[in-house]
Amino acid sequence: MIKCTKCKNLIPDMDFSVATDIALCRNCNIQYKYSDLSNVVDPLRMSKHDAPRYVTIYYTGSGEEIIYRKKSPVLLFLMPFYFLWSGGSMTMIYVVPIINGTLTMGGALFGIPFALGTIVLTLVIACLLFCSTKVILNGDNSMVIYGIGKIGYRTNFDIAKVESIRMKDGGVSINDIPQKGIALVENNGTELIFGSLIEEGSKEYIAKYLASKIDLAR
Repeated sequence: MIKCTKCKNLIPDMDFSVATDIALCRNCNIQYKYSDLSNVVDPLRMSKHDAPRYVTIYYTGSGEEIIYRKKSPVLLFLMPFYFLWSGGSMTMIYVVPIINGTLTMGGALFGIPFALGTIVLTLVIACLLFCSTKVILNGDNSMVIYGIGKIGYRTNFDIAKVESIRMKDGGVSINDIPQKGIALVENNGTELIFGSLIEEGSKEYIAKYLASKIDLAR
């Protein structure tokens, strides 16, 4: 069952072909790719209390915030390594010599790679612990943010211009399996794809929830 993204009418079987990847809406006289329409997410009206464990929805004075946060299992390995390697190297190279008054310029320079490695590991662990994918729905100032709180990489979009929500290749693979992301497709053809690494159940919920918001805004 596929629908025209413009008029929302069902496209009958006779007007689309999987083999040729063509779908025609006779009502709008628009020809689509069947593969595009088959990936369109249907609206799913639900309460925020139905959200999966990794998804939280907040209602704010200016709109809604949909937040996905899941701690990576990599932390089980990375945290002990961090404390042993970074803690040990920083203690032996800097802390102990400083306390004993024996730190030399050569020793300080020798420790720079370890210090830089510690800084990088600290940032990686902080991100794995606290980073989230956040969708803020606030009219023409809506945005997707990946980072900590409202600090991070962000992309703005206008929810009124979003024509459909689709599941599309996000350009990321896990074990050589391509992962689909949530694509916000605007009426001018512009796409914003995010969430390729979001856990599947949460990804499906977020996509359907966003589709319902766009559908309700029509």
